[in-house]
Amino acid sequence: MQDSTDYYISHLNKPAIVILNIIPNGNAHKVYGNYREFVPISYKNTDTVSVKSAGTYTLYCNSDFPGKVYLLIDDTISIPTFLLPNDTVFINISFLDSKTVKQNVQFEGKLASINKYVFQSEEFNKKIEFAKNQLSNDALQLQDIKQILDSLRIVSLNYLDKFNFQIPLSDWFLDYVKSEINCSNANFKTSIYSYRRMMLNKKESMPDGYLNIMNTLPVYNPKGMFSFHYYDYILEYCWSKYITPDLEKMDYSDRAKV
Repeated sequence: MQDSTDYYISHLNKPAIVILNIIPNGNAHKVYGNYREFVPISYKNTDTVSVKSAGTYTLYCNSDFPGKVYLLIDDTISIPTFLLPNDTVFINISFLDSKTVKQNVQFEGKLASINKYVFQSEEFNKKIEFAKNQLSNDALQLQDIKQILDSLRIVSLNYLDKFNFQIPLSDWFLDYVKSEINCSNANFKTSIYSYRRMMLNKKESMPDGYLNIMNTLPVYNPKGMFSFHYYDYILEYCWSKYITPDLEKMDYSDRAKV
């Protein structure tokens, strides 16, 4: 079932709820969530529940922002989920086989499709981030880096489209993921350029079209409001438009004082 709720006007001051339906194996397991607060930026944990018997258990997440929450089981198993203030995610977890706990996780309810995407795309996104991290190689040219980053962006958007074709996702969530992908691409281009100039002492100019994506991504974009990368993008956009040689040598905290 596709969720049609307008989360842009949702009650963001109410907790997100996780209902865990547990199939036990006779041992006690502790489960809690780790999430990122938006204001101020920080990482927090939910309360911990101890599960041993069959039944349902409830976790409350007081995050002030929709986004990823990692459910941690015994501090060894991490389950990525997407929670929304004032809403509920239902998760079935079986401990019958300790080796397949994560593989057998199931999501239910109106947020099931969103959480299936977040859960199933985890390994794919790790590969994308690994590929990006290889771009710090100083043997690469900026034009090579641009081509690789643009290719990775297209691959990520295609992955989203393919999933959405098979399991329809809500429009607001598609906007969120696309903002994450596109803004991350733009942000990485500016940050790798600064890294090469400041850390590798490379005196190079940006190739033609290096930041073309910034001509297509709006600075004011309410549909990107749930994306942390969007807010980074606003900063990077200002950097690309107004940076001076003196400012470029400063870190972010020093630039803010100017």
